[in-house]
Amino acid sequence: MNMKLKKLLNDIQKTEDKIAELQEHLKRQNTLRQQMEDIEIVKSFRSMKLDSRSLLVLLDGIQKGTVTIQMDEDGGITVEELQAHFLHGKRLPKKPVVLTFDDGYEDNFSAALPILKKYRHVGNIFPIANWIGRENKWENFGKAPTRTMDERELILWQNEGHYVGSHTMDHPFLSRCDTDRLHDELSESKCFFEKLNRKPVECLCYPYGDFDRKVMQEAEKCGYKLGLAIFYDVPLWTQDLLALPRIPIPARQPMWEFKLKVSRIHLIFIWLRQLERRFKKTFRK
Repeated sequence: MNMKLKKLLNDIQKTEDKIAELQEHLKRQNTLRQQMEDIEIVKSFRSMKLDSRSLLVLLDGIQKGTVTIQMDEDGGITVEELQAHFLHGKRLPKKPVVLTFDDGYEDNFSAALPILKKYRHVGNIFPIANWIGRENKWENFGKAPTRTMDERELILWQNEGHYVGSHTMDHPFLSRCDTDRLHDELSESKCFFEKLNRKPVECLCYPYGDFDRKVMQEAEKCGYKLGLAIFYDVPLWTQDLLALPRIPIPARQPMWEFKLKVSRIHLIFIWLRQLERRFKKTFRK
């Protein structure tokens, strides 16, 4: 067996064992957290100084789902807040979450926005400038065509306190673009969304998560402060604001895996994906 392949397989086995340990640890931590939250809820109720009738109404509302409790330690944030944290030391919630939506599909507005409002969360959307308000004929996988958000919906999205950033003009693989095309994709989309938003747009989401050093340098020249990738080629143990990793959450994500992905050990998943990619490249050779 190829020595590199053998080493990769050993690394994968060790990682799987470690994940199993972390799952058990996370389970214990979640139980402890739930106990602590219950204590905080009881304290909150006591501080309200409600009479018996009012307390029963409140508890009934919680049980029916008409009343929700927002814990102060959690919080969705916009990429603008993340940028202010990185560059100016802005304080964030104890457990901040940056929720992003690529491409700007209409169901982000019709389906996701009401859910975000219900749970007082915020979302960050990255539309493609030349695809706005168009029927999706490029990526429907044989299903009925969908549509992207139009300018009116994007403005309403922003007016609700959410973020609209740049995802280029035409969604190319940026690392394959020549110098002129790369500049136009980044600068023209930035200008387009700044005009739409009526404020600076300094966050770029790389199409397909594809970028390289040349792309990062051009993004910086165009005035971007943050660059969102996925997991390919992002640094794990150092931080580059123009190469920030993200973790995809698929529709059928098991809850245990979702909890791990949004925990403090999320870098393990990024490392695993990078390892998987190196493994596939080695196997193909």
